[in-house]
Amino acid sequence: MSTQPYYHKEAKNWEATPAPTNELSYTVFLVGDAGEAETDPYEPSLAAMKTMVEQADQDNSAVVFLGDNLYPKGLHKKGHALRNQDENRLMSQIHVVEDFGGKIVFVPGNHDWEQGGQNGWDNVRRQEEYIEEKLDGKNVFRPDNGCPGPVVKKLTDDVVLMIID
Repeated sequence: MSTQPYYHKEAKNWEATPAPTNELSYTVFLVGDAGEAETDPYEPSLAAMKTMVEQADQDNSAVVFLGDNLYPKGLHKKGHALRNQDENRLMSQIHVVEDFGGKIVFVPGNHDWEQGGQNGWDNVRRQEEYIEEKLDGKNVFRPDNGCPGPVVKKLTDDVVLMIID
């Protein structure tokens, strides 16, 4: 078994290919499956993401959390044995964007919906309320109130985020 990464023959010399010199017009950071990230210590990829987000042109960038923000079954009710763990995992993601001036979007995934379980909708609505409260009331959760899409969010004149549920 080889320990070397596989590169398609057309991509073998990718490192020698110069990066495009075009100026970026908009940056979108996509984060998925962060639902097991812990806050102490912060998960390394989220810590790296926070650094990149802080360095981004915040007038021309967005951070989109693509779902599965909480494993295994979304945000539990207050008083539930897993609620503190759930909150810590959400805070590890919120920490990435808490001082971010660009656009922020959180989208629920199947785990946030309790994988279609009977408490899924309640778990998603609790997650929306929690995240938006921690982000000073910003309306960042899509779709609102867990209602199915499609939802279209205009990021710039040339960039649109469409969420199809």
